[in-house]
Amino acid sequence: MTLFTDLVQPYAAEAGALLVVIMSVGIMIQDHDARKRQAEGRLPETWRHDSYFRTIRQLWLMAALALLAWALSGNSLAEIGLTLGSGWRMAASWIIVGLILALMVLDFMRLVFGRAYREQAFAQFEKAPELDLIRPRTIREGRAFQGVAITAGITEEIVYRGFMIAALGSVIPVWAAAIAAGALFVALHAYQGGLGMLKVTGITLVLTGLYLLGGSLFPVIVLHIGVDLLAGGAFILMLKSRGTAQATT
Repeated sequence: MTLFTDLVQPYAAEAGALLVVIMSVGIMIQDHDARKRQAEGRLPETWRHDSYFRTIRQLWLMAALALLAWALSGNSLAEIGLTLGSGWRMAASWIIVGLILALMVLDFMRLVFGRAYREQAFAQFEKAPELDLIRPRTIREGRAFQGVAITAGITEEIVYRGFMIAALGSVIPVWAAAIAAGALFVALHAYQGGLGMLKVTGITLVLTGLYLLGGSLFPVIVLHIGVDLLAGGAFILMLKSRGTAQATT
């Protein structure tokens, strides 16, 4: 037996899961500090735009470390959902994702063509305290937000759905691993406050359920990206409709 097989391989996944938890806590502390500084009026004007790119870097780093830990553990990528899958369960997950996205696109079209509906939604978004740290205020910020949307849809599903459920599932029942991974994912959004975390909990249940149904991350990634991109598109649309956008350069 090699040193790698004896010392690294048996604990690589668990070490990766611990690292994900540590990094997640670090992000939570960072967001808590930002929320505190925002309440005190101490955030610079460029903070939100810069934070989008910082988030992109952090999430890709976390996903890369999770994938490395899983590779070192000697397990296949299919075991963390990076597989196309097959069968009726996989088909069902794609159908559900398609229906959800179709309904969301229809609602987005209401924003595009319904002025009264758009104005009402814009007023609600402006007052929603859970969106304070992530709500774009300019077109430039809105475009950067779309980069976060794509990044989060890919990386958060790999880390918190695929990797964490598989890594924790090696030591506890899968249902318990799914709950623990979901709880960590919800906690990562603590900066959105109680109402925001409640909404994220609902989304988490849907995403986790779809993943466990089909056994593949790809439908879940598509749904996650779609939800976030449509939200970002709604932000941009309403910024344009109110004429509050600043120069994009």
